[in-house]
Amino acid sequence: DLQNKLKSSGAAVAKWGAGAAVAAAAATAAMVKAGLASADAQAKLAAQLNTTSQDMAVMQRSADMAGVSQEKLAGASRALTNRLSQAAIGTGAAAASLDKLGLSAEYVQSLPLSERFAAVNKALSENVAANERAAIAATLYGDEAALAVSKISPDTIRTASDQVRLLNAALSEVDAAQVESANDAISAIGLATEGLSKQLAAEFAPALEGIATGITDAIGEMGGFGKITESVFKYTVEGAGFLANAWRGVQIVVDGLKVAYHGLQAASLAVY
Repeated sequence: DLQNKLKSSGAAVAKWGAGAAVAAAAATAAMVKAGLASADAQAKLAAQLNTTSQDMAVMQRSADMAGVSQEKLAGASRALTNRLSQAAIGTGAAAASLDKLGLSAEYVQSLPLSERFAAVNKALSENVAANERAAIAATLYGDEAALAVSKISPDTIRTASDQVRLLNAALSEVDAAQVESANDAISAIGLATEGLSKQLAAEFAPALEGIATGITDAIGEMGGFGKITESVFKYTVEGAGFLANAWRGVQIVVDGLKVAYHGLQAASLAVY
């Protein structure tokens, strides 16, 4: 009994372990897939905004802490980058706004993205009257995102930077480049698979066309789907009727045998 119990317990533990291993593998695969997509998107956005993946991670965490959507953060970051470039050559409304903030376009451009936001938002709160801040912010961040991102304070950015560094939540530039390369390779596999499927479709197309044409011609010769449906229904009903009649006939034979049996029984009792 002890051996049997140990054997069954061992089998149960083995099954549990196998299930746990499969679940862990699936979870790991899902995490890798999500991590590849997230890191790749972050690295590409950082490259567009002329900053690092680590700095982009800081700004994304700052936006989360301030309740700003990632879409608004990305829009404001692009707008700020473009308008600083315009202000650097003396064009656009951002040039006048930077003068009011006491900042130069060249200085702000030289900062990492997170420090650009910190410098602009600090100057907005310290150097501009409250009733003018929204208008000034709009010339730098764009109309849609200005009100939201101007609330991301330098203290929030500093805290986000500490958290990203403490939790190792950002990739180095080398790691980010490796992730981008991996995603490019995976997309190449997808492109190759798509090409293969198209080639197979091209090869099978004539055969499929022939089959479809044959079926269509056959249906036409039989009078169309209406006639086919009518015939199928007719034969189905007739078949059901035949089976019902056959079963009724069997019942009649059985009833007749019962009557005969009772008759023989009565005759036997009479003779007895």
